[in-house]
Amino acid sequence: MQTIECDLETDQAATILGEIESGFGMKKTESSLPTIAGKNPHQNFIALKESTKALLMIAGGNTHSSTAAALTLLSAFDSDAFSLPLRELRQLDGENFKHAAKVIESTWDGLSPHQTLDQGEDLFIELSNQWKHEANK
Repeated sequence: MQTIECDLETDQAATILGEIESGFGMKKTESSLPTIAGKNPHQNFIALKESTKALLMIAGGNTHSSTAAALTLLSAFDSDAFSLPLRELRQLDGENFKHAAKVIESTWDGLSPHQTLDQGEDLFIELSNQWKHEANK
């Protein structure tokens, strides 16, 4: 018998992905979960978490890159209030552009970046207050 060890991030990913599946009326089997770029759902969750943290660090600044990072995260969190003009992505360096692409890609899976963080909703509400001057008019 094989023993499988799970860490908190993996358990959290499984719970969230299960909720997403149930919202779409999908049967909860690993094979029914979407995969992107050959990664399994847990790997996608962890990659999104890393990308979210990287972009949050940049969004805390006051540069053109900060605007791009913040709008990427906030448009995934609340697209009714925030939009990401694609030209903003040019403000990011190559590595952070990949982080932004991961966030955008995750929305296709129905996963919002705030879901990957402890107290993520609170962090994103705070971020949206910080960037409210960039909100949709």
